[in-house]
Amino acid sequence: MIAALAAAALLTGCRLERPDPASQAAAILNKHPSDFPDQLASLDALALREMKFLRSDSAAGKDAAAGVAFPDRSVLAESLYRYSQRLRPALASLTADSSRIALLNAFLFDTLAIVPDTVGDDLAASIPTLILQRRRGACVGLTLMYLALGRSLDLPMVPVFLPGHVFVRYLSPRGSPRNIETLRGGIARSDSFYRETFALRKRPWYSLADARPEQALAALVFNLGNAHRAAGDLAAAKAEFGLAENAVPGFPEALGSLGACLLWEGEKAQAREKFLAALKGDSLSQPALINLAVLGK
Repeated sequence: MIAALAAAALLTGCRLERPDPASQAAAILNKHPSDFPDQLASLDALALREMKFLRSDSAAGKDAAAGVAFPDRSVLAESLYRYSQRLRPALASLTADSSRIALLNAFLFDTLAIVPDTVGDDLAASIPTLILQRRRGACVGLTLMYLALGRSLDLPMVPVFLPGHVFVRYLSPRGSPRNIETLRGGIARSDSFYRETFALRKRPWYSLADARPEQALAALVFNLGNAHRAAGDLAAAKAEFGLAENAVPGFPEALGSLGACLLWEGEKAQAREKFLAALKGDSLSQPALINLAVLGK
């Protein structure tokens, strides 16, 4: 099923056309979330296909894919299965939540030797198959890998959204929740650290609430939208930003990016509405503030 999604195409005469990426992303996001690893593997295959397409179709895509050697297909489903089989016996012997988290951290950052990408969150660093190939991942991709392994191994983990960032929370059945910082090798961070560092008093949407694992998929769709916008495909970008906001209602970054697309298309009234909605959730949103200044308050 995953390979079929990655290779899906419609033949019209002699021209090979790729399916609409936003429609496919919507179908994946709207699947019943009973099997998160399957959803992620499907979205991974779609994002991988789109990166290949963008590389061949635009200068922006070539820049985004610079230095990326694309595999023939998504290998995520098989990798997740192998990893879960490898980790399950060791986890079964551990009773302390801290020990289980430490084992998972060591596997991702020591055994797999993945280096957290703290500089940016480009699409390649968000696609798990490419993270496994390049041994480098940003917060979105690392969070998705934690969540997929957690679901496969019955570990209670959820994503938490922050401005420009996402991390993982382990919901201990025996004690207090434990935050797992994806960009620092899985170290524990307190809620107060995040509130202070990200000035959350001025960003009411980012309440450090637990999101659902499948909502983290929307973060990858959001990054896919950024890649399409950079390549000039505003139709796909708009649809993907809309999908991200529908999956994570009120998501300021998706609202602001959707507004930027509308502004580019000359839809000033609709763009203003999106920017104001973004600022309602994040009063420090620089893109929304700058674009509203362009529109004139």
